[in-house]
Amino acid sequence: MSDHEDEAMARSAQMAADMQLAYELQAQQEQEGAIQQHLAQSTNEVAANSSILGGGTSFSAGAAAANPLASLGNMFSSNTRNRNHSLLDDGSSSMESNGSLLYVPCEVNHRMVEMMVDSGSQTSVLSSSMMRKLKLQKRLNTRFQGVAAGVGAARILGRIENCPVQIGAGVEFNLFFLVIDVPHDMMILGIDQMRRFKCMIDLEKNVLIFGGQGGVEVPFLPPDQNHANAREQCSIS
Repeated sequence: MSDHEDEAMARSAQMAADMQLAYELQAQQEQEGAIQQHLAQSTNEVAANSSILGGGTSFSAGAAAANPLASLGNMFSSNTRNRNHSLLDDGSSSMESNGSLLYVPCEVNHRMVEMMVDSGSQTSVLSSSMMRKLKLQKRLNTRFQGVAAGVGAARILGRIENCPVQIGAGVEFNLFFLVIDVPHDMMILGIDQMRRFKCMIDLEKNVLIFGGQGGVEVPFLPPDQNHANAREQCSIS
């Protein structure tokens, strides 16, 4: 085979490789465009509704960034909360059958507070307001700063590490929380710490179990009217 023929075959092979690469890039761009369009539609749907987070505190769509790291399943429309559904809810958010959110009483830095248990939240979160009330500023690791993007955006001030939290009757765990710069009192136990401690949600017994089957059981706070009474004894002191 002559040098001319070798050169022609090389050009042909390069052209085929270039065409294949162009095809793959086009397919990737189309896929990314479809994903972006889907996310935009989802964001618009969420922004069109008000949401409720925790013991009845109402937030506008713009303030939904108070919990930007939680899944969209944590944003409850006031019109659908009693039907036990939320916008874009995939069924993973932890809710009782009557639509009440799940809370456990806990003690942090000698102060009583209630913590929401949400298996739909990828990250355990503490608001900056709650961090200050619990006087945990000295535990804040600012190397984890950034911006959390959800419906809107909120600054990540850092991470609270190995925070002693007494949950229920004398059961203490060292937990990690990302601190979000929002003014609302919020403390969420997400799936990251639940996996770490092999937590199970038993709605029949109405308890949160640490350590898997046969582990330590922590009762959830009572729902509805009883829940409101219990909250008076589990508020920031």
